[in-house]
Amino acid sequence: ACRFTNGADSSTVLTLYEKTAKAVLGTVEKLDYRGLPIVRGDAWTSPALLAEALNYCESLRYLGLGGARLDDEGVAELAAGLEDGALPALESLIVASNRYGARGV
Repeated sequence: ACRFTNGADSSTVLTLYEKTAKAVLGTVEKLDYRGLPIVRGDAWTSPALLAEALNYCESLRYLGLGGARLDDEGVAELAAGLEDGALPALESLIVASNRYGARGV
């Protein structure tokens, strides 16, 4: 594992991370993950990590998740990771061609 500090400044680093995430992701209006796998347990592409990022996307109007291999548990994980009031500007959500059933809806 790569370490950049001794941990003494972790609260400062976390504050800077959140400020940067809000500044960058807060202005995004369109994200399209069509065909990209969003897989539970993956260190880079899990629904939980996507939800964490989406919580910063205040201006997001379009979210494309078609063909992302989302199953029932993946949909539940994504929904559980979204904070109350997340995605206030969302107008279009594309979820076609995934692997979820009635439980994932």
